[in-house]
Amino acid sequence: MNIGDFRTRRKVTGKLYLADLTTPTQFRNWGNVLLVKQEPKIDRAQQLTAQKGFVQVTHEEPSKVDLRYTIKFDELHDDALALLHLSSAATTVTQSAGTATAWSLSSVSPGYSYYVGAMGLTAFAVTGKTLNTDYTYDAGSGMIYIVPSGTIAASSSIAGTYTSTAQTFKQYTELTRTFRQVSVQLDTFDQATSLPRERVTFTGEVYISDYGDNDGQKYNEPTLMLLAITAPVVNALEIS
Repeated sequence: MNIGDFRTRRKVTGKLYLADLTTPTQFRNWGNVLLVKQEPKIDRAQQLTAQKGFVQVTHEEPSKVDLRYTIKFDELHDDALALLHLSSAATTVTQSAGTATAWSLSSVSPGYSYYVGAMGLTAFAVTGKTLNTDYTYDAGSGMIYIVPSGTIAASSSIAGTYTSTAQTFKQYTELTRTFRQVSVQLDTFDQATSLPRERVTFTGEVYISDYGDNDGQKYNEPTLMLLAITAPVVNALEIS
């Protein structure tokens, strides 16, 4: 490739694949990668030579090399959620559909909210009480709010019925997996060819370094940090 050829310049996007070391060829595609950044950190020991009234640095030699890659992404699949929650693999939890299911709460007080026992409510009632006067509820979360100006007194017991839809949840128990080693394949692409311009492979440790913002303005964009614990192998495509 000649100097001046547009292909000597890079404007690339990335695709990240991670695999557990127990199944090193079974990769999870991490989806939409918004940023790929290599961030090597090198500490250097300095050789100093005395001069007239000062010392001069005449040589620097690496004393510690820390090879890291920063990946920003926005697709929160099961593996990403497990990493975000410092969790091992999720378990599946189901909520059965319920019709006219009885519920009750004791010691409720005005101005507070309570969970009635199910999410995804399609019908809800409190026996002997009036909606929007004595209570309100959020059908999605299954939360009831006791209106302060209503007739439900402090430390009351209330009851009623609800109808709910069947739901399936992935349940993550935090602090069950705070450390993870993976096989890494990082491909970068541009518009010059359909092949990766560069493929980097190594064994590394992976963790979330920035959880991103949930501000309702844009998609959550966590940042993944990859620490290379074996020497990365880089295959750069040669374009004639």
